[in-house]
Amino acid sequence: FVEPKETIEDILVKVSTPEIIKPHLVSGAVSVRAGRKVISKYVNALDVEKDIIKTTTGNSVQFMVRMDEPIRSIKGLVVFKSRKPVEFSQKSSFKSFLTSFFTIEPTSAKLADEDVEGGFEVSEFDYNDLHNDGTYSAKVLAPIVVGEYDLVTKVNFEDTTIPEKEIRFAVSVNQQGFVYFTDDDKEIPVTPATVSLFWMNPTTNQYELWSGEERLQSNPQVTDYKGIYSFFPPAGSYYLEVESPYYKKYRSKNFTINEGDGVYEKVELKRSYWWFRVLMMQMLIGVALSVVLFHQFRKVTHRVMRSRSKK
Repeated sequence: FVEPKETIEDILVKVSTPEIIKPHLVSGAVSVRAGRKVISKYVNALDVEKDIIKTTTGNSVQFMVRMDEPIRSIKGLVVFKSRKPVEFSQKSSFKSFLTSFFTIEPTSAKLADEDVEGGFEVSEFDYNDLHNDGTYSAKVLAPIVVGEYDLVTKVNFEDTTIPEKEIRFAVSVNQQGFVYFTDDDKEIPVTPATVSLFWMNPTTNQYELWSGEERLQSNPQVTDYKGIYSFFPPAGSYYLEVESPYYKKYRSKNFTINEGDGVYEKVELKRSYWWFRVLMMQMLIGVALSVVLFHQFRKVTHRVMRSRSKK
């Protein structure tokens, strides 16, 4: 493989649009971007099965193709393989998880068969040359169902003597960080939940809220109706805090992140009944005050009645 000259941090800031990405493309290859503003490396994929793109459900995936020969059409297929995703840890690679480019070289191209091998097609999409510059691109969302998939690109040329080329590589789709509570053995998303990532400041030797701005992220993050979140911090020592009304505050154990890792822990929140106890206390205080006021009212009324009777 060929590493880009820039570091991951340098490219994180630079690469944000297809126009900036195009100079990195290799003619006769497919480049895939699964996520956020980073080129990690180029891979000469002699063994396609080892070139696994790891992403999360519903995440944006971008494809770009450039060929030397005139192209008639390029079609992409998403092929479902298995419900069991390729395992990777909660602190998975930042380079390959949401923010990587893979270039599949012509050595891995083959003639396409009539049928989709090893699975069934769940969706298809077309590549388009939007700028008429010979660069074809497509943008799709990763499948919602967690599992293993193949992303297949089929290239047809204007010259019909050139056989159709098929370029295939594997994708592992995993769930994002998930905040939930359990009800009747069902995992219910918690929304809104505030998820905060704290890091050990080596200067002060104290934990403090990590500033996600350096990596174009928000911290803390507030979960939506799906209860999902994710962080991609630099190397260091961290812990997570999760808070939500009517739930007990969660704090993870301290953990270490290596450069290129992400954080997407599955967090179960426990119901907190402090609000119920406060409500009950307020009700008891209200009842007590009502009794006192009623007693005082009766005393005053009794005095008035006695005063009138004497007259």
